[in-house]
Amino acid sequence: MKGVSFAGSALAAAVVLGVSEGAVRKWVLPDAGPAVHAVPYFSKDVAIAAAVYFARGGRRGAPVLGGIRDLLAVGTLLILAGTLVVLDGFAPVGAVVSLRNIVVLPWVAWLVGPALRQADVVLLCHAIGLCAVANAFVGESQFFLPREHVLNQQTNSIQEAIVDVGRVRASGTFAYIGGMSSLCIAACSAGSALA
Repeated sequence: MKGVSFAGSALAAAVVLGVSEGAVRKWVLPDAGPAVHAVPYFSKDVAIAAAVYFARGGRRGAPVLGGIRDLLAVGTLLILAGTLVVLDGFAPVGAVVSLRNIVVLPWVAWLVGPALRQADVVLLCHAIGLCAVANAFVGESQFFLPREHVLNQQTNSIQEAIVDVGRVRASGTFAYIGGMSSLCIAACSAGSALA
């Protein structure tokens, strides 16, 4: 796409990787161990780090971003303070992933957003839109497919899809809350770039 920066391309890749990593783990690597499953799971983090790297020295945004930075700093301190209070109740991996989503990604948006070009924002909007449509299509298809269908397989061979009244109620890659939250986070990043 003409005029798209490396930072914009990396961020669009992060969106696609974030939405599709569950599909890769379930449908491409169904019998792989946890170490192999970690590769697609954390692949979006590599793309996000690339976006930050390529955004270095990009154009700086309006002075209003200084106010956003101050709000992010206060929010980060409050979240970290609250996290320290209940730290012993967290699973380590879950804690890292949660802190990434609620602390690191807003900072990424603040760092990368001002360096994005209009073509980058258009690319991000297209990536988010296409992923949302694909997500809806596969999720709706899963609802009507039998429990044993490949689209309804679980990452753990012991698990089965939950079926009620002949319909799959909870299953599959695209029913994961993580996929939906990734779309929301990406939408926030695009919104930050527009701001």
